[in-house]
Amino acid sequence: MEPSIINHPQRGFTIVELVIVMVMIGILAATVLPRFGGSHGFEERGFRDQVVAGLRFAQKSAIVARRTVRVDFTAADVQLFMRTCADEVSVCPGTEYVALNLPGSNASIIRASDVRSANFSIFPASIFFQPSGSPLGGGASIEVANLPGLPIVVEAETGYVR
Repeated sequence: MEPSIINHPQRGFTIVELVIVMVMIGILAATVLPRFGGSHGFEERGFRDQVVAGLRFAQKSAIVARRTVRVDFTAADVQLFMRTCADEVSVCPGTEYVALNLPGSNASIIRASDVRSANFSIFPASIFFQPSGSPLGGGASIEVANLPGLPIVVEAETGYVR
């Protein structure tokens, strides 16, 4: 009598299948997970565009109101102020500035709290737009961190912001 051969179905995964699955998980982790973390510069670019819009609004507000508008830069935010009296008035009670609210908002501050490492490299730390729209003391170049090839430029003669 011959011994009977019993065929048992194989259970489990082969080493090749396990390695392929591990490689696929590694590729997905390297490509998909950073997108959820916001490390591709979308937030920085959005913040930069908000700052450009705020500077343009400040320049246009100076022209319309015929008053000096000051834009202050701190480490991670921008705040807009307008002079309290018209610049043509020879006697002005002080040089006080009040907050200038952004359109569609009750705030005068553009914050970068949601943007990782969004800070500025600017000299000077404030830009003054004259009633003509041109910046006082010349133009400026502003860089947002993580966007070194995309500076914000305020033209010296016209005050145009690009």
